[in-house]
Amino acid sequence: MIGKAVLLSIVLMGILFSVMAWLCAVCVPDYRTLTMDESAVLQIFQAIGGSKLEIFECAVIVVAFGLACGLECLIASTRVIYSMATDGIFPKPLAKVSKKQVPHVAIIFMMIVSIIQCVLLGLNIIAQITSFGSLIGFLAVNLAVIWKLYIKAEDKSAKNFIKFCVSPFLGFAVCLFIFVNSSPFCLKFGLGWMIVGFLWLLYITKGFKKPCPTLDV
Repeated sequence: MIGKAVLLSIVLMGILFSVMAWLCAVCVPDYRTLTMDESAVLQIFQAIGGSKLEIFECAVIVVAFGLACGLECLIASTRVIYSMATDGIFPKPLAKVSKKQVPHVAIIFMMIVSIIQCVLLGLNIIAQITSFGSLIGFLAVNLAVIWKLYIKAEDKSAKNFIKFCVSPFLGFAVCLFIFVNSSPFCLKFGLGWMIVGFLWLLYITKGFKKPCPTLDV
């Protein structure tokens, strides 16, 4: 049921965003008239209903994305950092918890990093950086499905071939297409961050003389 619910949610969200994009295109046929790159939707709502509708939409965005999605991302990233610190990948202070078993150090650390990113980089660049990490994860997941559930599996039936080979390969191809067409800055920043992570791995493993730590989430 969980798998079906996830797929249904993805389909519904895809339909919803497609309808929203179509309505915005109907209201503003020539996108070149939009001058606000990072908040074009507010300009569209201003063209539709004036400043009052723009203010209302701004409040909705703050509550829906700034609080709900922002809090969700903060909790998720904090959990990963706390787990990595517990497993010895990150410094131990990030694994400290309060009396109520809240990883307060990791939360404060992520808040500081998020604020610095928002102030120095801006929304557009942050979105590109986030897309780089997401695409790398999706590429790896699709390859892992093919390797684990089809190549290493004993059942090579036509059904499993379509389900565990063709389907993830199509997903991999789509993600790869988006990845290679990302902005040069996104690719350079992402690759640079991966190099930093590799150097950190060299440090904590003493040049791979020690086994690589595993993450237990």
